[in-house]
Amino acid sequence: MRSAKLFVFAGLLLCLVVSQARGEGKAKMKGLSLYSKKCAETLTMVLEKVEGVSELSVDWKQREATCNLKDKNAAKALDKALREAGFHCHYDFDKSVLVVELTFTKVGNPIGEQKPVQEISYKEVHVCCEGCQKAITALFKDATVTFEGEGARRTVKISGKDMNRSKADKAMSEAGFSIKNCSAK
Repeated sequence: MRSAKLFVFAGLLLCLVVSQARGEGKAKMKGLSLYSKKCAETLTMVLEKVEGVSELSVDWKQREATCNLKDKNAAKALDKALREAGFHCHYDFDKSVLVVELTFTKVGNPIGEQKPVQEISYKEVHVCCEGCQKAITALFKDATVTFEGEGARRTVKISGKDMNRSKADKAMSEAGFSIKNCSAK
């Protein structure tokens, strides 16, 4: 019997669309880990420092943000700044011609057959407030969730019996939390 195993890509391809005519484009970031006004303030501080990003608007209740991008370098810088701040999101870009490719590493277990784990640790996750903590804890109702460190980027540890790493990664990503620097045992 042949068993096929799918592996999480070492690099995921993310396409950002930027207007070819003027070198500008509009970006919408959806599904961000925005659970309070403090989250929105943190994201705003991060993105205001990105060169080539303008007209930034953050809506924490909708968990999304929009901005204008000067060029493809601004798109790359935007993505890098989000990841370094511990955010994860889905991009929606205006219908333009020029495609900018960004790659980032996603560490994870093979999808499909997996060995159950008892603990999963995510490092450098955006957890700036009680709202973020409640959102992550709600994702793992049958597990114990702890937060380590100070500031807006923390380590999240999830402990439980026979957990599925891929399901945990998916839950964290869909909630807008970074899953880089993850380990399981």
